[in-house]
Amino acid sequence: MAWAFAAEFLWKSLRDFHVWIGKRIKLQWPIKQVGAAILALAIIVSAHAQGAPQPPRGPQNACELAAFNDYIKENNTLLQAAVPIMSVEATIAQRRLEEQFCARFVQCGIADTNSVPFRAMFAACLRDEALEKYEAVQK
Repeated sequence: MAWAFAAEFLWKSLRDFHVWIGKRIKLQWPIKQVGAAILALAIIVSAHAQGAPQPPRGPQNACELAAFNDYIKENNTLLQAAVPIMSVEATIAQRRLEEQFCARFVQCGIADTNSVPFRAMFAACLRDEALEKYEAVQK
């Protein structure tokens, strides 16, 4: 019941903000996309707030550390073999390595690979890896 109220309040607030800001600057994202992104974030936060079972923090950190260390080792091997520039095959292999790392890293905290939180964290991990790789700045 409270969830429905919060979602309705969030949607109305977002719509009012969109109208207010739309009069001042040209928006690039439609309100439905922004609303969907905020709703997805609210679902993730809600799952954690409702007391979803969380694994113990110690093993999760060890799992994340192992995933990260394995990724670094394999990525360094790819980079050392690709002097002075990476081949197409090496670039594809590096992307697959990033995907495997993100899946393994997120599985350390969220076991259900079909859940919305897992998908959101996986996408965020891939985005962060791309931003880091290309030294980009998120808009």
